Amino acid sequence: MTCRIWIKANAIGNKDTNQQTQQFPASNTPPLINDQDDPNSNQDNVNQHDGTPQDGSQQNSGFPQDVMNMDMLMDMSSNLMSDRAINFSIKDPVFGVTLEERPLLNVLLSNDEYRKIYENYLEQLAKNYLTEEFFQNITNGLSSMLTTYVEADPTKFSTTEQFLEGVKGENSLPEFAKQRSASILK
Repeated sequence: MTCRIWIKANAIGNKDTNQQTQQFPASNTPPLINDQDDPNSNQDNVNQHDGTPQDGSQQNSGFPQDVMNMDMLMDMSSNLMSDRAINFSIKDPVFGVTLEERPLLNVLLSNDEYRKIYENYLEQLAKNYLTEEFFQNITNGLSSMLTTYVEADPTKFSTTEQFLEGVKGENSLPEFAKQRSASILK
């Protein structure tokens, strides 16, 4: 509910609060949730699911909706072993937009000193953490804890066999880590 509406709702029979309503004109009141009866409500700034205030940077994990490339995002999340996911550019690490549309990242990666630091961090990550062995240990541990629950879950989204394919094999998370690491290091 907007500040203006809250004040009006709580102002019934209270002359002092009515005067406060006049001190907060509609043009200075930020929209906080959808209010169908409020002609000054800006419904584009409101989360349609829970009514929380939004701005462009809060939607879609920090990416404004008009620049999200949902096809690419869905491909990278649903098909882990796709070439697009494995070989995602480290030189131009954005999708659905250009590097110029991300000014801070663009400035940082345009600076030779900062780019070298970034590349060193990626190399350390690729060699020490984004390895098949590191991920195999994690997925084995999680698999041993979760497999019985996956087997017993009547509402699961995939079969137990599909779950286990993500743990070991050519379409598993450890295999992705191995191939992604090689891609970063080339």
